[in-house]
Amino acid sequence: MKKCLAALIGAALGGFACAQIPIGPFLPNILENYDSQVLGVYTTLSTMGPWATTNPITPGAQLHIVQNMTPTFLPPFNGNHAMVCWGGDVEWRFLVPIKRFGGYWRAPQGIGSPPTAVQFKFYNTSNTLFFTSPAQAISTTAWTWRGYWLFWATLRVEVIGIGGSGGFVGHDETRARW
Repeated sequence: MKKCLAALIGAALGGFACAQIPIGPFLPNILENYDSQVLGVYTTLSTMGPWATTNPITPGAQLHIVQNMTPTFLPPFNGNHAMVCWGGDVEWRFLVPIKRFGGYWRAPQGIGSPPTAVQFKFYNTSNTLFFTSPAQAISTTAWTWRGYWLFWATLRVEVIGIGGSGGFVGHDETRARW
């Protein structure tokens, strides 16, 4: 009986340590809707006030802040601006550990072969990968919410475009909570 109980407790704790819960939109401590960002092309971007930095992962890729004047390319989910990484994937680095991360994601139109899914990689405070989400569908016609409640404190999140040319995932209303 003791062996069975020990095995059950071990399995429960192991499952708890690995599990991350997909969640709906949440009230954030920090939010980036890109409307206060200056339109342009960047290799690094201060985001969420002073709380995060956003960088391309792929060498040569660039972050683009775009506006609603280009509705066929990437119309913003909310407000006037959105962000897309042209030619690659994105990492978010936070100044303080977060426990929730999410946003609205979309593939831009007119780039040839847009991504068909988005995937998230979460790194703990020691910069060790602890969770990779399944690939989750996105489209070129609508923004889709994707978010996670994290059981481990997180300082870095990678947003990966799956399918198509890779990268090119549009971001809007990106939020985090500690």
